[in-house]
Amino acid sequence: QQVLFSIQAMILGIDEPIANEPSWERDRGTDRSFNYNRILNHGTMLYAMHDHLKAPPPGFEDLVKLHFWDRKQHLLEKQIPMWEKEIMKVPERAKGGPYNRENRITEPVSTTVKKLKAELDKLKPPEEEEEEEEESDDDDF
Repeated sequence: QQVLFSIQAMILGIDEPIANEPSWERDRGTDRSFNYNRILNHGTMLYAMHDHLKAPPPGFEDLVKLHFWDRKQHLLEKQIPMWEKEIMKVPERAKGGPYNRENRITEPVSTTVKKLKAELDKLKPPEEEEEEEEESDDDDF
């Protein structure tokens, strides 16, 4: 349990993740840190959110749908717009980060946001999912 609290505090609860990179803690508050955050936020929307909604890991389909359904309103109304606004403060592709080569994301942020919102909009309430499964089971007989 202590390990999980440490991970949460040191990694997930930090505003500037660049400070977790070895010898880069001095870059807090700099353009490099801002650009690194832009890369991480864009990558989170594309890889951790969109891609998992589009093709959940086998065996975790229901869990992924339930998680994103539960967070859908917050994501659409607050988190995604906040990240998009922060990323678009400097519209060109971010090149920052501690190693100056992290951003291999060639897809524009606007495209990522559009795709992510479309996947979130496709989500149905868990009750509807269960009803559809029951109806399809009845059709098999």
